[in-house]
Amino acid sequence: MQDLWIGLGGLVVAAAGFVLAYAVFRREAARAEKGCGERDGMLLSEIGYVKSGVDDIKAHQREQDNRHLDMVERVTAVEQSAKQAHRRIDRMEQGRGEEL
Repeated sequence: MQDLWIGLGGLVVAAAGFVLAYAVFRREAARAEKGCGERDGMLLSEIGYVKSGVDDIKAHQREQDNRHLDMVERVTAVEQSAKQAHRRIDRMEQGRGEEL
């Protein structure tokens, strides 16, 4: 009879160990999931920050492109105006017979 109690006690201890191990496993799995979630959230946040920076750089580049095009148009207009001014000066010099 004593062997039966010892065997039963062993089964109870084994079952309690299994339940305890399972509880610890579940707790650690929950912690791991929480840690993965935190890491994923942090990565998504950092990716969003980088994307925002890239968008800012693109907007700045577009603005610079527009300024450059405006400057090219203005320089072209100034060149045309200078060319016309030189023609008028040349005609005036030819009319007076003067040379510089």
